[in-house]
Amino acid sequence: MGNRKIDFQTKEKMLYHIANDESLRKVARKCGVAPNTVRNYRDNNCTSIAHIKKTLADKCDQRADEIIDSITPEDIKKASLLQKGTFTGIMIDKARLLREESTANIQTNDKKIVIIQKGTCKNTIEDVLRERQKAT
Repeated sequence: MGNRKIDFQTKEKMLYHIANDESLRKVARKCGVAPNTVRNYRDNNCTSIAHIKKTLADKCDQRADEIIDSITPEDIKKASLLQKGTFTGIMIDKARLLREESTANIQTNDKKIVIIQKGTCKNTIEDVLRERQKAT
């Protein structure tokens, strides 16, 4: 197809199809360019979503570590009850996620508390309490 310049619309169309994980040949056919053109454009202009997610996650980890390390006992004493509760809840959830433990949500329904885990109802709170009483 030669060394012709690719217009902006064709580049945008290639990006769209590349982002949707379509094959190079399929993108080339849809955009009217050679597969090598798509490959070169992808390799020179596209960063994988996985790479972007990893980079952002690493930056978030680094900033979180800096913030947590900078918190002094005085800061904790000065914090409001709301701030302490929010921080504690978030830290517990994150720790459980890192340990690959459940962070089940609790939902109220018809004045009963129902424990929801992975989208299915497990037990009502009354069932959980009964099980605990049996165990003691």
